[in-house]
Amino acid sequence: VLNRDYPLSALAFNDDGRLVVAGPAGISLLAEDGEMVEVLRNKEGGDYFINDALASAAGGLYAGSFFWGEKGMERTGQLFHINPAGQVEVMDEGFQLSNGLGLSPDNKTLYFADTMAHVIYAYDVKEDGGVANRRVFARISQDDGLPDGITVDASGYVWCALFYGGEVIRFDPDGTVERRIAIPAKQVTCMGFGGAGMDELYITTAGAYWPSEYQPAGFDPKALMGGAVYRLQTEIKGKPEQRCSFRI
Repeated sequence: VLNRDYPLSALAFNDDGRLVVAGPAGISLLAEDGEMVEVLRNKEGGDYFINDALASAAGGLYAGSFFWGEKGMERTGQLFHINPAGQVEVMDEGFQLSNGLGLSPDNKTLYFADTMAHVIYAYDVKEDGGVANRRVFARISQDDGLPDGITVDASGYVWCALFYGGEVIRFDPDGTVERRIAIPAKQVTCMGFGGAGMDELYITTAGAYWPSEYQPAGFDPKALMGGAVYRLQTEIKGKPEQRCSFRI
């Protein structure tokens, strides 16, 4: 349904069955018949060049912006919360490359990755979806790759995809590494739980090789970069994600 004029970076579900689609063009609602309604439009040079997004427990959407060109970062990005009426509030700012988002099972903690800073932050979540008390949850070494997509399982453990690292990493709730899972492809981008028992981990990878100065030392450019989706049967259960309540 989407075309090249509307590139896609992130998806969420609206509670009326529509998809919430986010990307460089902004945020829109997409119905099964292809009808698209704008929630937030990004104009050229605007603030809403979205990289990742996540439905909030308040019925809104968290989204992070980023501004990168051929010469690298052009300006820092922001973390937004868009409420069900489509109103935007800036939650935090100053990020190099906004990326993965995840909510704890009790919806009281939001996790947010700043990829180029090699850090995952944690925030306290308010009832209206707002956040406060930013703190460092975990730091990722350059040798491990770049922190990309995030998900949180039913036990409150945080999973992060490592771009260039060929792994997904699982942190316990205090930020300690609990396990690492090797993936055949190097450019691991995100993961999420699914299946009838919510015990299957689906892992996405990027096929187009991105050469950059952020590669770990000794990175092999001839290795398999990705492009496939992998499925891993686990003994761990995921949790359902929140749904937006946009009425636009």
